[in-house]
Amino acid sequence: MSARTPDAHTPADGAVPECTPWRHGHTTPLQHSRLAQQHLAAGLRELRGTKLSTRVLARLLDVAQSTVSKYEAGLLLPAPTTVERLLDAMPTVPSERRAALLELARLLDSEAKNRRLVLHLGSSRAYQALKALQRKATRGLHFANAVIPAPLQTEDYRRAVYSTADPQETHDRHEGPQGPAGEFVLTESALRWRVGPPELMAAQIEHLRELARRPEVDLGVIPEDVVLPDTHLPHGFQVIDARAVTFDGYTAFAIDRDPDNIDYYTRLFTRLHSFAAREDALPPLLDRITAGFHTA
Repeated sequence: MSARTPDAHTPADGAVPECTPWRHGHTTPLQHSRLAQQHLAAGLRELRGTKLSTRVLARLLDVAQSTVSKYEAGLLLPAPTTVERLLDAMPTVPSERRAALLELARLLDSEAKNRRLVLHLGSSRAYQALKALQRKATRGLHFANAVIPAPLQTEDYRRAVYSTADPQETHDRHEGPQGPAGEFVLTESALRWRVGPPELMAAQIEHLRELARRPEVDLGVIPEDVVLPDTHLPHGFQVIDARAVTFDGYTAFAIDRDPDNIDYYTRLFTRLHSFAAREDALPPLLDRITAGFHTA
């Protein structure tokens, strides 16, 4: 579990509070870290005060004056070693305050490194590593709002979706025991997006119907007329156990291993799952979607 960082109401001494607002649904992990960075910036700005100009401080640190200004404005995150040098250059810094700000800088630096996405572009080795992670998984959570996820695709649907992709890359991404097992939440619009003729789409929907009957598959579809209050859906994602979140694009995919983000997306999936049509409510919805492929 990653260390906690303070919110906008953190005490002036830099102490880290016991709870964080995003854990209660008010902010995302990234927004929360930005609040913490603002707190660090305010502390550095306050300590410098009027006794030391940014120009003089920049000269002492051998950096541009604009860099110091960005540190103090919260626009640039200084490394822990830089914060230590900044504090050393200050006229007088109480030892407790110094320790608190240095600890905050270390926490932010650690979170920034954890949150950094690993983006893979057409790498066969990277795809193999992702598949190895998927094979070891005991729980997979899939949300899709643009295209049906690969484990649920028919061969014809898959060829239609990746018709212009490199054949070897497509093979690497989908070959092997990735398996149609896990929990899946799709939007109705993802199912209605036509990648081929009505016959291909109808066969894909029938394939979903058959998969939904399997005990190892939990499939739900969020109808288009369902209102999702306070839920932002910018992209699809997959949570692999509690070890990673992946975002799969057409030409690349990204892996996020930050524990806070994994927890955030797990809770988001649970919320989306509660809006989905499942079990007895799913077949009528699939019937309506299939009928739509044969009209107009």
